[in-house]
Amino acid sequence: MKLPENKFVGTIGSFTPVFKYIGIVFTWISLINETDTQPFLTVFEKKIGLEIFLLSASFFLIGLGQNTTRKKDAADFKMYVVLFSLFTIGSVIAVGDNIQLLLSVLIIMVSNFLGFISRSGEYGVSANDIFISGRGAVFCFVLAVIYGIPVGLMLKHFNISGNTVILGAAVIGYYVILLFFEIRFLLKSR
Repeated sequence: MKLPENKFVGTIGSFTPVFKYIGIVFTWISLINETDTQPFLTVFEKKIGLEIFLLSASFFLIGLGQNTTRKKDAADFKMYVVLFSLFTIGSVIAVGDNIQLLLSVLIIMVSNFLGFISRSGEYGVSANDIFISGRGAVFCFVLAVIYGIPVGLMLKHFNISGNTVILGAAVIGYYVILLFFEIRFLLKSR
């Protein structure tokens, strides 16, 4: 039995990106509400760096995991699982002392694994169309630049780059845009 034939797993895979972005938004809201200014800025920088690192790791994992099935490419499947495990374990060890960072790692990596297992999203047959439809890792990087540069310049111009609520809201805005594209795609595909 090929993985795409499992409709339940396929359904989970199609909803995974929506849950990923909702989870990440809630970790950012939690970060805004729990910390004072100085600890927030330290965790803020680590969280941004971690999420960019995991997005880069996702590129590698997606490239390795596309069009891999358990029966045909058992070596590729095993290699994917080994590298996925190394990225996940390394990230969990690196951030295990901070709950927001740990939740981000788990949300991002579990969503990658669910996409791989369900053969959906960037791991599925429609992987080449993902960017055009406004989804996927490449789109996330492009949007981060298009969104991040003007927002960063506005924060610097208005001298509010130390305001925890504004910084958190700026990042949440980015993930809400990604969530909007995922929901829009999900509604169009149903």
